[in-house]
Amino acid sequence: DVDSVGNPHAGDVLVGTGKLNFPAIFSELNRQKFNTGMFSIERENNWYNNVPDVIATVKYFKEQTSKL
Repeated sequence: DVDSVGNPHAGDVLVGTGKLNFPAIFSELNRQKFNTGMFSIERENNWYNNVPDVIATVKYFKEQTSKL
């Protein structure tokens, strides 16, 4: 996720806390039957202590996709 849209220098923020519309993205992936693919989680903004951020991202992903 990013803290601003249309900005090539946008800051990296925790997924679900920024400007990207992840519910719409997940909905579209579901519409396209992308339910056996792979997702990759990166958290470079907090490189040396990113495990809590990755855990929060997995939780957010599960919460959002359970609504589909």
